[in-house]
Amino acid sequence: MSFVGSNVAGMHLYSRAATKGKRVQSNTGAKNHAIVMPGANVDFTINALVAGGFGAAGQRCMALSTVIFVGGSQHGISYSILF
Repeated sequence: MSFVGSNVAGMHLYSRAATKGKRVQSNTGAKNHAIVMPGANVDFTINALVAGGFGAAGQRCMALSTVIFVGGSQHGISYSILF
């Protein structure tokens, strides 16, 4: 069995399947990351982060929840826009 979703549901499904001797792959509580490289275009990056974080929120499990800035990429991007 394979499952992707919340911690509570994943633990419940895992325990039920495991007691029946079933193999379980359970990816729970995952975070979807965006990585911003130092040479990233600021305007494009802001638009992509907002669309990834809010455009799909509640619609699918792939909504962006975490941003990782590499090197000097955090300079020039206003955190107030992202959060």
